[in-house]
Amino acid sequence: MVSGMKHYCFTYVWNRVCNKHRKKTPFELFGGRKPSVKHFKMFGTTAYVGVLRQTRSKLQMRSKKGIMVGYAFQTRGYRIWISSERRDIETINVTFNENEVRSGAVLDPKSKNLGYYPSYSETDSEVDYEISHRESSDEVKREWNQNLQLK
Repeated sequence: MVSGMKHYCFTYVWNRVCNKHRKKTPFELFGGRKPSVKHFKMFGTTAYVGVLRQTRSKLQMRSKKGIMVGYAFQTRGYRIWISSERRDIETINVTFNENEVRSGAVLDPKSKNLGYYPSYSETDSEVDYEISHRESSDEVKREWNQNLQLK
């Protein structure tokens, strides 16, 4: 289910982004107006879905923790996977923690890599340190070429 939502989410975003061959987005070409991208969130972001006051008792939690897996089909909302209930919810009543992603790793806004970080175990910490402290892509290319020449 989540895999299918991943493809839908990619297509949803792709249709609202310009490409280098056309000056307009596919959404703009088809719909005739510019799309809004204010509501875009990163796939896999931790989300907290609000539980309505009428449906919960006084001592129940006010929100449920989930993962953002896409955008609502018909409304300006989000699809959230609630793992404890093993189902997805389509709602607009949601708060996101964009610094926390699916694996529990935290994004560093100061780093150059603003995409998804895989979480590393204790044994991989040296590899993580080495990758994050390289000076430039030129250094990576030189190291790659040296490794190819050695083989």
